[in-house]
Amino acid sequence: MKQTSSMDLASGEPAPTPETIARALNEQGFLFQNRIVGLTWDAHGASKWRPEAFEYPVSIGVLFDETRIDLILRSTVPGQTTWFATLECKRADPRFKTWIFFEKRNRLLGAKAPAFFFSAAEYDATEPGAYQDGFPALQTRVIEIENVTGIPLLSFYLEAKEACPPKPKDGSQAKTPDKLSSTSTIEDAFRQASLGVVGLAPALARAEDHPFRAVPIVVTTAAVFEADYDAADISIDRGMIDAAKLRLTAHPWLAVNYAISDKIAGLRDPEPSAGDVPAIDLGGRLLRTMFVVRANRLMDFLATLRREFAEKNPPA
Repeated sequence: MKQTSSMDLASGEPAPTPETIARALNEQGFLFQNRIVGLTWDAHGASKWRPEAFEYPVSIGVLFDETRIDLILRSTVPGQTTWFATLECKRADPRFKTWIFFEKRNRLLGAKAPAFFFSAAEYDATEPGAYQDGFPALQTRVIEIENVTGIPLLSFYLEAKEACPPKPKDGSQAKTPDKLSSTSTIEDAFRQASLGVVGLAPALARAEDHPFRAVPIVVTTAAVFEADYDAADISIDRGMIDAAKLRLTAHPWLAVNYAISDKIAGLRDPEPSAGDVPAIDLGGRLLRTMFVVRANRLMDFLATLRREFAEKNPPA
């Protein structure tokens, strides 16, 4: 269609071009979030994950830390537990398009097996008078589920540049290279996701009359890799490893046991006391499992989440 005028008739100023608006839209992450919302809505009947809300605000703590949950999904297994997935949509930094995850060793060194840690709420009839609508009130806590799913479960992460700068051909001294790694985008995504799920769980416990689990998911455009290695191959004098000693595996999704901020750790089970050792406090209050999912495999992951967790883990 032919454009009849390049002026804004109301102001007399030059009208913005579509290219200008597209660049402005593409600079932010809203379009990616819109795409994910639309994807889950279009498939919610078949996926059994119903979109509940997007851009949902939550706050927590005496300092009222606030965030908005990009998207909340609900999936209910009849007679069992309702699962809520809180999605944080995160485009990769254009400079660091590859996300690397590593270290399989359990964050709880004395634990018998690797496990996931989820925010949860279940009936507790031990509190006198704690009833709502004829049922015992839901009590929030952190639950631990052994990882028997085969989903890679790791502890650490970084973002990597895709290529190193070439060496000068004239033999001159190369400039000091820019950093080849970062953690800022992943760390920001995990902090927002943990704040969202911790802030949401108490509100759900007040509104819901069925037990539930709340699971944070970071959906990303980044390539997702696991870096596996033997700790003995890390040089003790330099703290580094040779590339030949690394084993890289691409994954459509994986999980990270993330230690959330102590300030926003609002769910406690057991209630830590002055005598609790760090491992008890970490497992009972501070760890949350973050799922990192490539955007083009999100619906496959949601099917796995329902099959491996919602359908196999009824409330205690």
